Amino acid sequence: VVLSGVNLKTLGETAPVGASPFCRFGELEVPATEVDSVFSCFSPRMSLPTVMTVDFSISLRYPQGGQRIAIPLSLNFTYYPAPVADSIKPKQAPAIGGAVLTLSGHNFMDSPLLTVRFVVADYGISPASSSDTLDVKATFVSPGVLLVTTPANPIDHKMGFAKVLVSNNGIDFSSTAVPFFWTESLYLSRMSPMQMYESGGSLIEIEGEGMVQ
Repeated sequence: VVLSGVNLKTLGETAPVGASPFCRFGELEVPATEVDSVFSCFSPRMSLPTVMTVDFSISLRYPQGGQRIAIPLSLNFTYYPAPVADSIKPKQAPAIGGAVLTLSGHNFMDSPLLTVRFVVADYGISPASSSDTLDVKATFVSPGVLLVTTPANPIDHKMGFAKVLVSNNGIDFSSTAVPFFWTESLYLSRMSPMQMYESGGSLIEIEGEGMVQ
């Protein structure tokens, strides 16, 4: 958790010498760091069957542990069950991108930060790098269904493989992934004939790249 813009002097408080900052999540308190009025801390673990919102505040303590200052911020922090991705349809789409996939799972939330991540893996075509991670905004359908548009394969826009993860807040992603495959993009270069009788029944010859049987 990163909280910026908290100025103790503006709040009428003064940090005592040697005091340590803490983040308070409801009744739970964890150590924090502070640099130029930016507080950082790790949220404590919660085991929850459903969504729960708690009050969030900053505390300053003396080295001996006694509380010196409690700073109410009128902020809330929301815990929710971790999202899980179970399956994706279709499991493959052209490497050029633009296909709409249906991602099934559970614990999805209708959030503006709802994100699907494509972690590109080496598919034996050309080496993938650690930077080949593609985040795409998802469309919420239900707690068990999302829609997402595939990005283009960053590795030469060719056949490839990615692990697909999901996040409700754009930061914390699911611990499990589902596989997705990019296929060779389909390109049409010629069609003959270009016209036919309206009754149909004519044989059309099509040439191009990326077609499979």
